[in-house]
Amino acid sequence: MLSTTIKIFFSIAIIFLFLWTGITIQALSGIPLPGSIIGMLLLFFCLSVGIIPVRLMEDGAKLMLKHMLLFFIPIAVGFMNYFDLMYQQMALFLAGTILSNIVVAAILSLVFKQLKAKEQQ
Repeated sequence: MLSTTIKIFFSIAIIFLFLWTGITIQALSGIPLPGSIIGMLLLFFCLSVGIIPVRLMEDGAKLMLKHMLLFFIPIAVGFMNYFDLMYQQMALFLAGTILSNIVVAAILSLVFKQLKAKEQQ
């Protein structure tokens, strides 16, 4: 039990370390990307290359994914602050949402088609 708790704490600490690193890089360089995205890209790179073993991050990632809905509460509250603006621009909001879903579905289908073709070779 204690070992799992330490693993969870350590993996979440690594995630926050990369978040802080990304925010720092963004602040120092002025890159027009959010620091959180920069940090997650760095973490993804380190996991992909093997600098950080995936098994080290599994317990913390599972816990965070299990409670992911809680991370969206501040966003939902923020939307309520701009409800009038969203209502006025509802057509654009819906068009953007529908179009982005279509683009994501098209890209995913192309990627899946490519992977399936490679698998059959």
